[in-house]
Amino acid sequence: MRTRPLILLPLALAGLALQGCTATPAPAPSTSASAAPTAAASSTTAPTAAASSATPTTRPSSSAPAKPVDVQIRIQWIPRDGTTTTAARGGVNLFVGGTGADTHTKETIPAEPAGTTPLTLRTQAKPGEKIQVIANVPQLPAAGDLHCEIIADGTTAPLDAQTGDPKGMPMVQCEATVPEPTS
Repeated sequence: MRTRPLILLPLALAGLALQGCTATPAPAPSTSASAAPTAAASSTTAPTAAASSATPTTRPSSSAPAKPVDVQIRIQWIPRDGTTTTAARGGVNLFVGGTGADTHTKETIPAEPAGTTPLTLRTQAKPGEKIQVIANVPQLPAAGDLHCEIIADGTTAPLDAQTGDPKGMPMVQCEATVPEPTS
């Protein structure tokens, strides 16, 4: 049956729409009388030598791009009765920096009282990038909630954000920004 992968399509589109709504616009390039004809090109190209000499900037000595860090996403469901141990089946969409990084369908999402480890997904992201996770289950074995947490470079950011209609499909969306390295 081909309907299960299609269930994740609206969630993926919602995640992309959310990223578009929260994105900050790039600053408008400054233009002068001599640079007016190339204003459109200057927004997508590096500044010229004359422009960079006119406005000196100071940069740290280490201008190398930051290395990606390991990111773990843990997902589980917590039954309201506190005793159900049956795992649920569902899907997870993972976005890194606003781009779809991974899609998991038909994943087993364990229940917290079962004593098993949560579903753990791994990826890498650069410091400052936003990680977004959307997980859904067509039907939970009992009343309960999905929970997720994001662990970036050893720093745990629990982000339980219950979304969706409790009478409809259980889902959770969480997001975090990868922390900048400490000096």
